[in-house]
Amino acid sequence: MNPKRKTSAVGNHLVRSAVSYARGRSIDEREGHSVSDQQGSIREYATRHDIEVVREFADFNDQRNVTGRPAFLEMVSFLAKHPEVTIILSLSCDRLSRNLQDFGLIEDLDRDLHLIREGVILSRASSSSGKLLHAMQVMIANVYLDNLSAEVKKGQRSKALAGLWPSFAPIGYKNVDLGSGQRGIAPDPARAPLLARCFRMFATGQHSIRSVAAWANSAGLRFRNSSRSISARALRAILQNSIYSGAFQWEGTLYTGKHQPIISREVWNQVQSLLKVSHRHRHRGVRNQKQLKAKGLMDGKCNTRINDAREGGDE
Repeated sequence: MNPKRKTSAVGNHLVRSAVSYARGRSIDEREGHSVSDQQGSIREYATRHDIEVVREFADFNDQRNVTGRPAFLEMVSFLAKHPEVTIILSLSCDRLSRNLQDFGLIEDLDRDLHLIREGVILSRASSSSGKLLHAMQVMIANVYLDNLSAEVKKGQRSKALAGLWPSFAPIGYKNVDLGSGQRGIAPDPARAPLLARCFRMFATGQHSIRSVAAWANSAGLRFRNSSRSISARALRAILQNSIYSGAFQWEGTLYTGKHQPIISREVWNQVQSLLKVSHRHRHRGVRNQKQLKAKGLMDGKCNTRINDAREGGDE
């Protein structure tokens, strides 16, 4: 069933409601097809055709993140709740639908689809040839994405084999230009000393992960992009990451890195030994608690043993 059409009169024209969707990549910024450029073209088109854009959605995907489009899914959810919005505006097919799954979601919404660069308007009333052409464009976009993903992974494996970390620098490092067109990582002068201190503190065996995390936060250690504080769970993952000792895991394989280590291998090995002991004790404690609860010997609310007097046992 078609959604209920809602229009408003402006002068002698009817204004229809629409959402817009844009998707950008790193290369778009250099070629003049950024998200803001796409949105500008969409707004101009909407003005010329008496269309009111009630909501704009945009995703940014680069070669390091070719999957995941939260704004696209948010748009689908928004349209499902707002049947009065009858049009989807996008610059082109490859910006809107990257695969058949996306194509199916758009089809199920039963909205008029305006692809501005192609000059195409698709709706339920469109000809079968027009729908076939759009489906073919979706398939072409899907093949392009698969090829891009394969090329990116191939390049990342080549960098890993050369001892270069092939992605965003983890906390404590920063991405740097190594010359000759190569990119790598180097210690972040603001965060690397704090992380090294975290490793050394835990390696003494006198500090828990929680207490080290508390010290790190009090010292001002934060994630670079989000500025979030370091939780105990995040610190555990950091302490288990071999990249800080000069090696790194990529797609299940351990590589020797050419980057400068933040800690020595001896400190790294000591930390891993303590983490294993902590892991065994933690899980042993959980297992013991479950056994006690099963026997009725532990209070489920406060995790304390129930003595015989409380249970009314024999004296």
